[in-house]
Amino acid sequence: MRYHNRSGGAVSGFYHGERLDWIRVDAREAWSVRYDQNWTPTPTSPVQRAERTFLFVRPHDGIPPYLVIEDDIVKDEEEHAYTWQWHIPASMVFETDDPPWRARSFVAKAPVLTSAGPGKASARFDFSLPRAMSCRLAGLVRAGGADPGKSDSFFVTVDGGRRLLWDLSSGSILGWSFVQDRGASEPARFTLSAGKHTIRLDEREPEAELARLLILPDKQSLPLDPRAEAPPGAILLEAAEATMGAEAFLLQTPKPSGQTNVTLDVFPVRPSGGKIHLDWFQTSREGAHPRLQYTVRGRRPCFVMLLYPRRPGMPSPRVEAIEEAGGVGAEVSWPQGTDRISFTQGTGKNPGETQFRRTVKGRAWTWASLP
Repeated sequence: MRYHNRSGGAVSGFYHGERLDWIRVDAREAWSVRYDQNWTPTPTSPVQRAERTFLFVRPHDGIPPYLVIEDDIVKDEEEHAYTWQWHIPASMVFETDDPPWRARSFVAKAPVLTSAGPGKASARFDFSLPRAMSCRLAGLVRAGGADPGKSDSFFVTVDGGRRLLWDLSSGSILGWSFVQDRGASEPARFTLSAGKHTIRLDEREPEAELARLLILPDKQSLPLDPRAEAPPGAILLEAAEATMGAEAFLLQTPKPSGQTNVTLDVFPVRPSGGKIHLDWFQTSREGAHPRLQYTVRGRRPCFVMLLYPRRPGMPSPRVEAIEEAGGVGAEVSWPQGTDRISFTQGTGKNPGETQFRRTVKGRAWTWASLP
């Protein structure tokens, strides 16, 4: 059996019920050792504690479902910077001005070049360079058809040179993709003189979409964020700047892809006072996507986060942190009632415990995990 990140851990407790599900994981091994492809262990930097607890509260009593995560990670007896991370699909964006933090669908408004059916559509992009440049060419592109494998390529020609068959690598989400000829081992490189130049784009498969072209100096890295400005020295060309050929591409707003009116609201219950950093994370196999990092400094920060998928019109709860001797948690108030979630912090080799109490119209229902 092989894991992608070749690390390990153990489930130290779980529960499945009508009102809630709960699972607790001891991930110390994942932090303290890595395995190669033959499962030979290599020690890394050990931690004293790395316990993650999930409490999924099922819809009941008119209260919608939500998830509470507790991360109890301790490196040693000293203070350290600890970072809690949240990754979302490339089709979504973060909103973090005020809590709760929110992930919502990104709605692209800039037009794209595309074609509705098989044909010979073409367009050209004209630009000038103030000085000679060794560069690569990239596009903000996506496969816009119902079958991504049949709507993911263009033909590209630079200054009347060899025609390149460009297979798009971004999938069905708008993302950056280097121009690389089919069968080539790396992106195409061009040596361009100072002066005027032309990039020609020809249809190969219908519904392939291009929103931007980027002429990128060799020493510059391709931006991960599809909405980023052009890097220093690069030239950014928008789809609307294209000059159409005898048979024109369509210039239209991208079709919705994976969009929803549901947001994921995250209440950062504790600890408070951390720093938020937003960037894009490059995966080894699945492209890039947005990432939120929340960093605090301490000896045992014990992160508690509440995740609530919310449609328009659904109530938003009031969430308050619980700080008590030997434990932390959250009080979640809904119009119908109040939930109290407590996480008792474990000591030594003993795991932490979880308690849940719901009060609706003066009647209480309680649950507690076993040690």
